[in-house]
Amino acid sequence: MTILAVDTHPEGLTGLADKLREVFPKEKVVDFSVPALAVQYSFRAEVSMVFTRVNMKRLSGLRVAQGVRFYRPHAKVFLVTDEKTPRGVFKQKGISGFLPYPVTAAAIRAAVGAAGKAGLEEDAKREVEGWI
Repeated sequence: MTILAVDTHPEGLTGLADKLREVFPKEKVVDFSVPALAVQYSFRAEVSMVFTRVNMKRLSGLRVAQGVRFYRPHAKVFLVTDEKTPRGVFKQKGISGFLPYPVTAAAIRAAVGAAGKAGLEEDAKREVEGWI
């Protein structure tokens, strides 16, 4: 499984990537300080999860999410938010979860766990709808 960490703020990117490696020690964590390169990477490689800060220079986290999901529609996208994040961001479709900045290992585990549970519920709904 490949996990992308995206943040244009150097200290934020280092902290995010370190926490992801702590939570997922056996997985490949690739970090990007240039958001467009993360989207480009998802075109060439299979990506399972993306953790991206919402407020960044150049591309926003929402644009990164849209780009990655265009190439990898099954990738789970988690947005790292701060006090500057507009409320409308929290209503975006296709976002698997939100984490407060600075990111902690516990917050990552909670967000991924909640997204996994929600994913199972959605799969179950699709199965039942297929039977009806």
